[in-house]
Amino acid sequence: MILFFLKTRVRNTITILGLSTILVFYTFFMSNKIYSSEDTITVYFLMMLFWFIMILILAMVTAVLVGDLFFKDPFWKKEEILLLKLTDQEYLIRKDFKEYKYRFRIIIVLLVGMNIFILNKLSNGVFDFYNAVGLQLSQLNYDDAEKQKGAIKELYNRKNVENYQKLVFKRVKKMIETSKYDEAKVWGMWYIKKKGTIKDIEYFKTLIKGDSPLIVAEAASAIFELVVDDAERVAKAKYKDGDDLKFLIEKEKIKRKVFSEDFEYKELIESACNRVGYPRDCLLTVATFDGRESLKVIKSKISDPKSYIYAIWVLANSIPSEPNARKEVENILMKFYKNGTLETKCLLTIAFSRLKSLDAQQLMIDDFIKNDRVKCPRIEQDNKAEDPYVLSNVEYFQIKILNSIDLIEDLRIETRKFLYSLTENKKLHLKVRSRAIKVYDRLEKKYRDSIKK
Repeated sequence: MILFFLKTRVRNTITILGLSTILVFYTFFMSNKIYSSEDTITVYFLMMLFWFIMILILAMVTAVLVGDLFFKDPFWKKEEILLLKLTDQEYLIRKDFKEYKYRFRIIIVLLVGMNIFILNKLSNGVFDFYNAVGLQLSQLNYDDAEKQKGAIKELYNRKNVENYQKLVFKRVKKMIETSKYDEAKVWGMWYIKKKGTIKDIEYFKTLIKGDSPLIVAEAASAIFELVVDDAERVAKAKYKDGDDLKFLIEKEKIKRKVFSEDFEYKELIESACNRVGYPRDCLLTVATFDGRESLKVIKSKISDPKSYIYAIWVLANSIPSEPNARKEVENILMKFYKNGTLETKCLLTIAFSRLKSLDAQQLMIDDFIKNDRVKCPRIEQDNKAEDPYVLSNVEYFQIKILNSIDLIEDLRIETRKFLYSLTENKKLHLKVRSRAIKVYDRLEKKYRDSIKK
């Protein structure tokens, strides 16, 4: 059938014009559908496949006309395109002309590229959009939590999303509003938190009023992080490249201002989190700006072993300065240590070093010999599409205890004698003994310096 349209140059030209018109109209129709992202990935894939097939056909038809106009071989179209048999005389004549096939293929490739470029421009970059975010936005429409989460993860990790961020936000928010799955909604909220600005706080203030613990917790985290990120952005704008030290100092000032009980969204977050029972992200957020509130919550959950890791993590990073509150934290963490697993104890060595707890130090010293050559596991917490939070790396438990003792800086003779005994203990692992020597030497020097004063 198509041979009929290629037989003469006139027919060929009319075919090119007709195909071009159809392709242009189809491109606008397809771009409108893809930009709306109302259908599934399969629909868009088939639409794009049909688009490429039409572009390829148009390129081939156009290449035939180009070859008919410029190739010196008078018989190439008759044999290769119209599939007609050459006479013996025509075949002999044709041998005198150069091979055309490679040139014909190059023309097709160039025409395909040119057509894609022109149609992409006419349709406001639909091809670029489809490659960048089109598949992921349509995947958000699936009635499947894992697919929706996977789409958010892909959007987060792609580098060329910025040009379509406004549209992406619109589609992600629609997914949050329509999805049946709280877990998927939370991933969408997390994306807006990571890619948004302080203006998005108003959006999260509506979500934090809900009843779902997961959604309330993510909204609380988002409000806090957006405030901090905006403050750091403003601070960084004051400094030129090379002023990293000044910026770090400014970040510390921001932390002192924002990480306080005077945080402007304190009451909103605490009341919402309290209403849903303080899930993990609520607890971590509140701990950042108000350690007393998190301490109160943890005390109410102290009998729940599942809360150990969260509680240790929170308390280790939000130790209050008020003496009575610090003592409460110390008692809670020591209880966790006495009843805890190896994983719990490994994490607690970090908390005890920050508390500078002498009672806790004694617990670790009593535990030292019993845990010879025992290694702490890597302790992580999930962090959506980013690298997980590393709470504790793989290390000998005894080395973690020594690190904690080093930071507690107890200069009493009992502690120094214990460390000295380790330096003489050749049964210890070489790494442990080496670390004990360094800690002993440092604390001994510090003790001698204090005497001189």
